[in-house]
Amino acid sequence: MHEEAGQWISAARGNGYADIEALNRRAGLGRTEITKLAEADAFAAAGLARREALWEARALTGDKPLPLFPEGEGLAETRPDLPVPGLGEEVVEDYRALRLSLRAHPLALLRGELNAGRSPSLTAAEIAETPDGTQLAATGLVITRQRPGTASGVIFITLEDETGVVNVIVWP
Repeated sequence: MHEEAGQWISAARGNGYADIEALNRRAGLGRTEITKLAEADAFAAAGLARREALWEARALTGDKPLPLFPEGEGLAETRPDLPVPGLGEEVVEDYRALRLSLRAHPLALLRGELNAGRSPSLTAAEIAETPDGTQLAATGLVITRQRPGTASGVIFITLEDETGVVNVIVWP
């Protein structure tokens, strides 16, 4: 979102916003900005789940509120009974909107499947307690990869999982 949109939200909030229509009307935010807020789960503190907030955001008819209707331009509509998303879906949506999630680490959701194979994947915390020279399997999100020109083809990788990070050295 643009900084100006955040300033309008702050300036017009008064005692808060009762609903998305009030945010649209008082802060003058367009449908695009409100949809971005809904995708980022910004209305959770107001008791609206992400899907409900997206439903209401997409129900706004115009990009800017019409000055003809001070109480709002939308029709009163009963909220649909939308299915509650699972933790995995919430984490995916968090990453899609924010590039991070405070709900759970993606690998925590996959840990059972990772450990079901012949060679279980250890967590970063378990690897930290493993003696040097032990052959093991690790799984993580690659958060850094370095290939210095002076390293003669050696690649340095940092993997992250739900318990921490693991530094990996890949020799040529």
